[in-house]
Amino acid sequence: MKVRFFFTAVCALLPAVVMSALPAGRQSISLNNSSWSITLDKNASWQNDTLYLPPVDLSALDVNIPSGGWSLLEKPDVAGVHLPATVEEYLWGWNSETFGVNGNYVGVSWFETRFNVPSDWEGKRVTIAFEAVRFRAEVFVNHRLAGYDIINCTPFDVDVSDFLDYGAENTLSVRITDPNGNFNWKDSQVYSWGEYLTNPSHGFGGICGDVSVICTPKTHIDDVFVRNRKDLRKVDVLVNLNADKSCKALPIEYELIDPDGKIVYRKAFTADLSEGENTIERTISLPSAKLWSVDDPFLYTLRVVAGQDCISKRFGFRWFEVRDVDSDRQFYLNGKRIVLRTSISWSFWPRNGLMPSDSLALRQVRAAKELGLNMLNFHRAIGQSNVLDCADSLGLLYWEEPGGNQFPASRFDDDNLQSRFYFAYRNEKLRRMVVRDRSHPSLVIYN
Repeated sequence: MKVRFFFTAVCALLPAVVMSALPAGRQSISLNNSSWSITLDKNASWQNDTLYLPPVDLSALDVNIPSGGWSLLEKPDVAGVHLPATVEEYLWGWNSETFGVNGNYVGVSWFETRFNVPSDWEGKRVTIAFEAVRFRAEVFVNHRLAGYDIINCTPFDVDVSDFLDYGAENTLSVRITDPNGNFNWKDSQVYSWGEYLTNPSHGFGGICGDVSVICTPKTHIDDVFVRNRKDLRKVDVLVNLNADKSCKALPIEYELIDPDGKIVYRKAFTADLSEGENTIERTISLPSAKLWSVDDPFLYTLRVVAGQDCISKRFGFRWFEVRDVDSDRQFYLNGKRIVLRTSISWSFWPRNGLMPSDSLALRQVRAAKELGLNMLNFHRAIGQSNVLDCADSLGLLYWEEPGGNQFPASRFDDDNLQSRFYFAYRNEKLRRMVVRDRSHPSLVIYN
């Protein structure tokens, strides 16, 4: 299983359709609006599990099927669910305690749906891309364990090429374990899962982001990063490519497209590749580029075509920095001083708790600007991509952090199971957050 980082756009801003054909060989099936069921597995054992950080060797894992067998999922607690979704959204008060915070569910639940795969996808690379899950996800395709991830609320990929029935219906079953959580956010809390300590996070369990089945060529783009420069009208483009052993050279084309759809820059070249992971770095200079700012959030789209694959990324030409002016540290945006007027966003969202609808994301950004703010902070919880998309479009800066981190300072150097797991988990979540969001012009501070 390979970690995947979601992109602002994939060759276009696509409508929510069941299947979309993307240019040059990439295809995607959204499972968001599929009919999902949720089943509580109240008899499942999870309290003293061994936990695994990425990369995970699936052959070393216990295979945890539903208690009593797969027939348990034939009688779900709720059906007809769309994503994102949490247990609490649909089954709050499952224990008849509906008042306060005691109606949440701690333990194992199953999210299941079915989808068809085109027959001509056989022989290509097919992954299931999860934008966010909380807390642990064990991914089964046609009742076979295909993936495992525990870095909650971050994107990951599961390669399912060898698990699918092509030209037929397939079953996706995701075993979610929610071991703990917080509904009122006491900063001093530390959470445990058996022998492990885990980073504090909001207390909901489920699939709290988009899920898509993606088909790409064997040689494909993994990620595109647009890195800003102090030289305002230049950006560095870093393309991460994964090359099949038969691919030694690949034609690549960059196009910059303005908001009116006009191509303002084009560059074509051939890249020499080695088998596996490759990083291609090029600088784009656009002397006529219009800058992105909070007052004029001008966005460009970078379209990268690599062989038969294609990815697009929205970005802005801008530079954010701290300057020391007579021992007074000041923020500057595009060479001009900016005084940040900000507030915290606690990142609790109706209706599922963890992920806002696009309309709620837009509402938060608009409300902040109407209040006279020029920035918001994701407070003690990882941010969401659709909020940053709105901030990019409307001109609002953001501070982002992966969540609370409470670990006894006296035990930082214990080098035991608890401290090694805790800090490795924290670092991987931070890394995924940075890589997922680093091209957003609105995002200026990591914590």
